[in-house]
Amino acid sequence: NIAKTLTVHGGNSKVEAEHVGGLAMITTSFGDVRVWDAKADLTVHNQNGKVEANSVGGTAELQTTFGRVKFTGLGQAVRVQAQNSAVNGDTVGESATIQTSFANVDLRGVKGNARVTAENSGVRVVGIGGEVYARTTFAGTLVDDTAGPVIVESANGSVSVTSRPGQAC
Repeated sequence: NIAKTLTVHGGNSKVEAEHVGGLAMITTSFGDVRVWDAKADLTVHNQNGKVEANSVGGTAELQTTFGRVKFTGLGQAVRVQAQNSAVNGDTVGESATIQTSFANVDLRGVKGNARVTAENSGVRVVGIGGEVYARTTFAGTLVDDTAGPVIVESANGSVSVTSRPGQAC
């Protein structure tokens, strides 16, 4: 349990934090980062390692290379910047902005807008309360159960879009 702000600067380090009461700022490389139950904003900068965030009350900014990014139960917005990294996200209280390459994106349950840019990557976006923008190359895009407008930019991949029942795209 960490009642106040958490700041970690590591290298070649695995970092795990649970029950963080204040801001959490984590920087490391060549190690996985896992954060559970952070009450405020979370910022993770990692290189060559996985990033996992669960139950974050504030905004989450997640960055890595060559490691999967996974998040669930975020109270506010999420921003992911990754390279050569799969991104799996579920349950976001506000908007989601995802940027990655060479691995798939699976994003579900975003109350606000969703913006996904994925080079050489498949994109699956499901259950979005706002507008969707998805751009990808060399893989398919699936957008399902959306409440807002949808814009898809795709090169060399299939596109499938379905709105919420009773609503048009």
